Amino acid sequence: MSRHRLPLLSLLACALLGCVESKYESLAPLDAPLDADHYASHVQPYVALACASLDCHGDGGRPLRLYSELGLRLHHGLRPRAQGDTVEAEPLVAEELRRNVAAFRSLEPAHHAGDERLVLSKPLSRKAGGAAHVGGDLFATSDAPGHRCLQGWLSAESAGPDACAEALEGLGALAPGAASDAGP
Repeated sequence: MSRHRLPLLSLLACALLGCVESKYESLAPLDAPLDADHYASHVQPYVALACASLDCHGDGGRPLRLYSELGLRLHHGLRPRAQGDTVEAEPLVAEELRRNVAAFRSLEPAHHAGDERLVLSKPLSRKAGGAAHVGGDLFATSDAPGHRCLQGWLSAESAGPDACAEALEGLGALAPGAASDAGP
């Protein structure tokens, strides 16, 4: 085959494939702006406790790099400080929140929607159709509050805030300063 025919055939194949309906065309892409205010108010408090510890997504080397008050910080001066028996943590700055939202967006190809989204399928149990997650199964089913919290935010559904509050309540024993009901 000549050198000139190969590019022509490639161009023709691309043009023909453009006429074929993709299975992803019916899926809602993650192309609408993600609501940063909703993220800061409802999603970040959950993500900070469930995902953003320094040994997980608060590690600067992770693809989904997340900042949190007690974890990864943009500047050294923002890191938490021990004050006796307590830890003083500075709230996230706008740039840290912006980077968290951008981190979620960067993992989502435009053709993924629903539970196909990586940030929803990775922590979902494999029995429920999820993918392998080094941190283990965070969501037993797609009806788990944390899953619904992220899904609600990613799809701009109004159910998100309630699910986030429920998910955060479920992690209450992990919150800084919260008393644990678990035994020793």
